Amino acid sequence: MNQLNHFVSIGRYLQAGITALLKLSLLPITCILYAVILPGLTSCEKENAESMYQDSTLLMKVKSGDLVIKELTYTGSGKIHEVLEAYSYKRYSYNAKNQLSKLEIVISINPASCFMPTGTAIEAGADPRKAQATEYTDFEYDASGTLSKRSNYYSNSGVFTLFSYEILEWNDDKISKISTFNPSGALTHYNIYEYDADSNLEHNYYYTVANDAEDKLIYTHTFEFDTKNNPYRVFTAEGVPGLYTNKNNITKDTYVYNASSGSQYTTNYYYEYNTLGYPVKVNDNAYIYGE
Repeated sequence: MNQLNHFVSIGRYLQAGITALLKLSLLPITCILYAVILPGLTSCEKENAESMYQDSTLLMKVKSGDLVIKELTYTGSGKIHEVLEAYSYKRYSYNAKNQLSKLEIVISINPASCFMPTGTAIEAGADPRKAQATEYTDFEYDASGTLSKRSNYYSNSGVFTLFSYEILEWNDDKISKISTFNPSGALTHYNIYEYDADSNLEHNYYYTVANDAEDKLIYTHTFEFDTKNNPYRVFTAEGVPGLYTNKNNITKDTYVYNASSGSQYTTNYYYEYNTLGYPVKVNDNAYIYGE
């Protein structure tokens, strides 16, 4: 499932523009990420945290062997509140209408490496909840309450600057297109989304835009699914079609890089399920739910 999360992250960051992951891809090989052990919540924090809401259908942890590689917490109303992983920490905030209003991200980088994000990275053993965000996204809604715009900000020496914004288009209650613009308002790229009969994302087409040329199809992402429940739908409010919005779980993921003679990469995913139809094992990772 790590590979699946990797593809989701890449898709998310391509839509947002340049992100910390994209920056890292340009670094020399000696600049490496620093894996931290997830600190988890202390017993004192658990007593006071609004986020300790649990339900048997809510994903709480993902484990690889004995190591917790992802930990999720929820608000008192069951909405996603925090996601803690080895390299990042995410915090979700909601407005008075209980709509997602802000997503803050802290990227964890090796403090001894040759690259540091311009925000504050998580040092080994540190509590990421106390670290300064390295980036954040603001969410805006139209008069009907439908997500219509995301604005992405990145920290530069502690000062946040708009890097890109995204306009969402909808068709039959599903996102059909996301267009990404730079701060000056110029369209830089967009994604076209197609769905199957169960509202699972079947095709994702990513195009770049150039002033002096036709729009160029860079990659095509195609998916196949099981018929069971997808635990990652708790992230639907982010407005990122695919893993976070699908009704069912991805069993086959085919990535065709059109800009390079159609190079193709395929990944298969294998599941074991509980009696409620949720995955408890995905390839080698164990999924743990609330009580």
